[in-house]
Amino acid sequence: MADEIVSDSTIGTWARKFGIRVHHWKRRPRLDPRVTSLLEALFTEPGDVPAGIQTNAAWVRIQRFAVTASYANFTRAAEALGCRKERLSEQIGRIEADLGHTLVERAVSRHHPMTLTSFGEELAQAARRIDGP
Repeated sequence: MADEIVSDSTIGTWARKFGIRVHHWKRRPRLDPRVTSLLEALFTEPGDVPAGIQTNAAWVRIQRFAVTASYANFTRAAEALGCRKERLSEQIGRIEADLGHTLVERAVSRHHPMTLTSFGEELAQAARRIDGP
């Protein structure tokens, strides 16, 4: 068997025969049209759009960022979203890395709220417009 080449379809057939769940890694879910609208609002050239932001998971992170933008800090935003502050910060950091822009100037102390950068404000407004009221 080690010398044989086994195709993906053969492996899938045998997996289904024995009741093993098969992950169809070649199939990508359709991109949410709201993601396309957001990208068109932010980027003028199609080549400027980073690949990491062109996914439905990225849209969820952007929606969370839009909610976060209306709070003074990550703690309050995380409470409103029902997630941990560290996870929310990680997701926003991922968006920043994907876009190559800083979105939020983090608060340096409890008494100073976080502030959005100009790009962060633009992204939050675009996401709110696309997502609706």
